[in-house]
Amino acid sequence: MINGQYGEVKLNGRTSNLSAIAINPNEWNDIEVAVINKKAHIKFNGKEVFSCSYHKSSGLITGLGIISNGLVQVDYTALSDGNGKMVYKNDFDK
Repeated sequence: MINGQYGEVKLNGRTSNLSAIAINPNEWNDIEVAVINKKAHIKFNGKEVFSCSYHKSSGLITGLGIISNGLVQVDYTALSDGNGKMVYKNDFDK
C-alpha cells in the first residue's frame, strides 16, 4: 500500500487508484520526489508517474519512512533544498 501527504492532500493506496506508482521489486529503481511551488512530482527511473498540487504547506520535512513487506531494499537516499543544496545523504556504506 502506498501512502503519502503533500500539504493538505493525503494519498492512500486503499482508497485511491495509485497504480501508476507501482514498481517491479525485482529490479533496482530510482525514485525521485520533488516539490516545486506546491506541486509534488513523483518520478520512477526518470519518468514522471504522478503529480498533485496542494495549497497549504505542512512545513519542513521532519522524517522519511520506507515501510516494506520485505521485497524492498534501499541503497541510497538524499534530500536537497529548493536550491539544490544537499541537506541529507546516506548511501548506507558501512
